Amino acid sequence: VGQSMFLVGLEKSILPIGKMVGSSFIKLKKTIFIIFFGFLFGLVVTVAEPAIAVLARQAHMVQGAVNSTVFLWITGAGIGVFVGIALFRILKDINPKIMFAIMYAVVFLVVIFVPPEFVALSFDASGATTGDMSVPFILVLGLGISATMSKHKTTDDSFGVIGFASVGPILAVFMYAILLKLVYRG
Repeated sequence: VGQSMFLVGLEKSILPIGKMVGSSFIKLKKTIFIIFFGFLFGLVVTVAEPAIAVLARQAHMVQGAVNSTVFLWITGAGIGVFVGIALFRILKDINPKIMFAIMYAVVFLVVIFVPPEFVALSFDASGATTGDMSVPFILVLGLGISATMSKHKTTDDSFGVIGFASVGPILAVFMYAILLKLVYRG
């Protein structure tokens, strides 16, 4: 019942805001500002996500080398970067299949260098960042941008925004793990 009420509230409040934000981007006319705003938006809503804060504390308890605050901000930055990439894809009308293929090829290439104990944690971070707080906000941003600024002027272009955003924490935690490995072995 609570989840249903939350989703109804989102539809009545957040969706109109997302459309207003998307339409206000038309005034910016600079792709870099839109990407930066997408990054900032993704970062802020992810850091506010309670599930990622819990995961960060648990990661620190299991692996003392993991700083929970750094982990939280790194995963937020990962989401932010890939929300920016998703918005860029919408604006430039790039085929999502190509983008997904490239992103996951990078994930499978980088995982070779990641310490094994961080692989599952990276994918857990991706799942934790797509919770009840962040997903509606990121989806609405994608819907607003695609409805007002995509070449097709439909919300169909917003497909995959969460999928793109979910790659961010995986790669961000991979990079964090590789950095920790270098610091503690060097």
